[in-house]
Amino acid sequence: MEKEQDFSRYLQETTVFINGENFPAKEARISVFDRGFLFGDSIYEACYGEDGFILFFDDHINRLKHSAKLLKFTLYTSVEEIKKQAIQTLSKSGLKSAYLRIILTRGESKISLDPNQAFKNNLVTIARPKPVYPKEYYLNGVYLSLVNTIRNDIRAVDPNAKSGNYLNNVMAIEEAKAQGAYDAIMLNSEGKVTEGTTFNLWIVKNGKIITPPIESGLLAGITRKNLLILIKTLGLNHAIEEIHPADLFSAQEVFITSSTRKIIPVARIDDKIYGDNTSHWPTIANLMHRFDELIQTQPAEYKYL
Repeated sequence: MEKEQDFSRYLQETTVFINGENFPAKEARISVFDRGFLFGDSIYEACYGEDGFILFFDDHINRLKHSAKLLKFTLYTSVEEIKKQAIQTLSKSGLKSAYLRIILTRGESKISLDPNQAFKNNLVTIARPKPVYPKEYYLNGVYLSLVNTIRNDIRAVDPNAKSGNYLNNVMAIEEAKAQGAYDAIMLNSEGKVTEGTTFNLWIVKNGKIITPPIESGLLAGITRKNLLILIKTLGLNHAIEEIHPADLFSAQEVFITSSTRKIIPVARIDDKIYGDNTSHWPTIANLMHRFDELIQTQPAEYKYL
């Protein structure tokens, strides 16, 4: 009952549009024959608004298009329609600080794995208050678990396609939560570090900032992309190179990045402790400050309020 009541409150502060039409969240529906529901056959983006503007919106739209290309999605819905509905949803929400989820399914079809049976997309956009993570995460770091659940092989369902098929990530975070961790780190089939369930991973080792390459089997995060540009601009020692578990445990600093989290330090991975506050992580503290400055300078192109 408590979860049901909490979900009811959740819906009350959620704005939903489906194929250009606004619906009360509790009444929002798509067909049970939608391939996103039947097979996880969909792509999505999670971005956010700050002070009434969508941040890094072109990056998110370009990644959505790239996901469509990787999964051989036919885009019956135009990019202009996607942008328009996204802005409509945020505007209707009235939220200055917002989380926006854009979901594009391959559409409805007969119950058949054959993607050629689809004939139109369904576009769903959801706006909610932007998640507020505890200050302790940013000050004291989080605990991650290196789980046994391996990341989808890049030769199967490429993790660089941001799809609605997230069971791999669901099983990984379930394993991490059972260990009492905040979240999981997944290895690929070769035993190399890829990413977390909803974030990219970085280490600082011997003065060098390192993050794994896309080829290891991970999503090209928008925050990852923009932080790499910032690191280059600042002239900091960095590399995109393979990370092994031994590198994780011999690193001096570890942190994670995502669109809603920005940068969060990691205090612990399994039994390895990296410190307990930002005074132990000077590189991370500097990047957190610099990235906040970068956000303040973003162009106000996509205004919704």
